[in-house]
Amino acid sequence: MTSGCGHLKVQLEKGAGNLYNIYRRLLQIIYPSELKLYQMKAALIRCDVRGCTARQHELLLCTQCNTCRCLNHINEHAAKTSTLGKRHDFAISLEYGHIFCNDCHDYVYTAEMERLRTEAYDSNQRFLGLPRSGQWSLNTHCIEPIAITSSSNIADHSLRGIVNLGNTCFMNSIIQSLVHMPAMRDYFLSDQHTHPNTSKSVCLMCMVNEAFQELLQPNWEEPVVLKQLLGFLWSSSKQLAGYHQQDAHEFLITLLELLHSHSKPIESPILSTDCKCVIDKIFTGQMQSDLTCNSCSHVSVRVDPFLDIALNVPIPVNGELEAITLEKCLDRYVQNETIPCTNCEKCGGRGLTKQLTFKKLPIVAIFQLKRFHHEGQLRKKISSIVRFPMELDMTRYLTAYHTDASQFDSNKGSCSALKRQYNRYELYAVVQHSGSMDTGHYTCFVRRGQQWFKCDDDAVYAVPPSTVSMAECYLLFYQTTALKFQSPMDTST
Repeated sequence: MTSGCGHLKVQLEKGAGNLYNIYRRLLQIIYPSELKLYQMKAALIRCDVRGCTARQHELLLCTQCNTCRCLNHINEHAAKTSTLGKRHDFAISLEYGHIFCNDCHDYVYTAEMERLRTEAYDSNQRFLGLPRSGQWSLNTHCIEPIAITSSSNIADHSLRGIVNLGNTCFMNSIIQSLVHMPAMRDYFLSDQHTHPNTSKSVCLMCMVNEAFQELLQPNWEEPVVLKQLLGFLWSSSKQLAGYHQQDAHEFLITLLELLHSHSKPIESPILSTDCKCVIDKIFTGQMQSDLTCNSCSHVSVRVDPFLDIALNVPIPVNGELEAITLEKCLDRYVQNETIPCTNCEKCGGRGLTKQLTFKKLPIVAIFQLKRFHHEGQLRKKISSIVRFPMELDMTRYLTAYHTDASQFDSNKGSCSALKRQYNRYELYAVVQHSGSMDTGHYTCFVRRGQQWFKCDDDAVYAVPPSTVSMAECYLLFYQTTALKFQSPMDTST
């Protein structure tokens, strides 16, 4: 994005008031604050070129007519109008709200345009009952996407590996996954953390901040050594101490809890709805448990916070691996479960039906596939194949969806239906476990821009998405797309 567009400058000199008025009216469609404007936007979300399957964030609306084209086809419209002597040089992004210059083939802006865009964005947030612009930016464009070959045999020249200090692949995989989560990356790279004035002489947040800074430097030839961080974690958590192999999920939860305690001098416990620290802000969601009496239909509701979502993986039958999807695992997670030996708190009747749903989704959703099975003395790993999507819609697992699914029917034009975009997630990291429970090894796949990389301790190299999709996934890190299309100049929370 640039503010130095000569074509935009010429247009403004011809009539700044007219262009800004057009921009203001179009922003009302991009960031609607009325239901009829949402319906108008919904009618525009497709490229005019027959057969084009471009998604919403790739679509542009001409500022001088109602032509809607994707990035690949908008130049054809500009060229045609220019031939007819009617230059349609500018278009507006249906998702970003930014002006696109066909001559520069780039997004352009002025300070006044950015002010108008922010005002429209805040108005839309108020309409949806969502947070407005705040002090901390969670946009995903601080680091430009990189273009690199997808060959798995070529080392990447911008991502750094982490030295294995002795069975520390579990730590390396988790750190790489967190570093490449846009929400976490943007927080640390924008210098949001400052060492609190507390009795703690050592700050874990400061250590992680330094790790982020090191790992995101382009000094790819020299891997990072996290000796100080490992030593601190050993001293802070007895179960993590020593050179024997640890569980990556256990390490992740312990690390997040420790980061919470070091993020701010607050007394709120981890997973508290009153806590405003960065860890709770990014990772904490709310789970609702409904217990329905089979006799009197009384419903007992309980809401609990969560950091991650643990999903059961089917055990192979007759030695055959069952192919299953992440969505099927989630379907089983929220399906009704009969609890026959429990009494109703109201009528005393025996037998309840339990259902779990998500009352509030986090910014980053972490899924743990429960592959390690313990039953008495029996310990084994479940190697069932689990397919997972690059994009995940969590709408049908929400409490509100199970209460009234019709409000999420986009055909009914409901305001709530438009909130579905805040339930959509994109995959950014996958931690996989190979081998057995006793001799296994952790690696991870992380995403930068549209390119995926495999991180195997100090070795990092580019891989195609097909390699990622075949991973023996153990942990999946998804981030909501609601933050994806904010401007780098935004201060949206």
